[in-house]
Amino acid sequence: MELRITITSTGSRGDIQPFAALGMELKERGHYVRFATNESFRDLIEPFGYGFCALFPDVNTILHDEPKLMQVMCDGKATTLFSGVVKSNERVAPEAFKIFQQEIEDHRSDIIVKGGLVDFWTLEKIALIWVGVACHRDHRSS
Repeated sequence: MELRITITSTGSRGDIQPFAALGMELKERGHYVRFATNESFRDLIEPFGYGFCALFPDVNTILHDEPKLMQVMCDGKATTLFSGVVKSNERVAPEAFKIFQQEIEDHRSDIIVKGGLVDFWTLEKIALIWVGVACHRDHRSS
């Protein structure tokens, strides 16, 4: 059975690239994969043949506009960085929500995979089936 799967995440390339790999496996298994992410990742996503919707502001723009967040990232304070990005996303949430609602109406998904720095006011309001995923490197020695 083919599923229509939307993967939504935001952040840096390191946040998106694992989901591109997940999308490859899902597509290989016969599912339709679509991404809702930053416009800056269009060139990474579209060559794989995935659908694409620009949804979130570019994290690099957020970091440029908010120098304190850039310093926090450089200092490795992930929790503080996450909080700052979420606050920044809240400013654009109403517009992003409208775009995402239209995306869901135009490209109905069976499942939405939520990753990274996505704050999900959206899916709770739309009441869709969604799965939260955290991709990380296994630091245990082999």
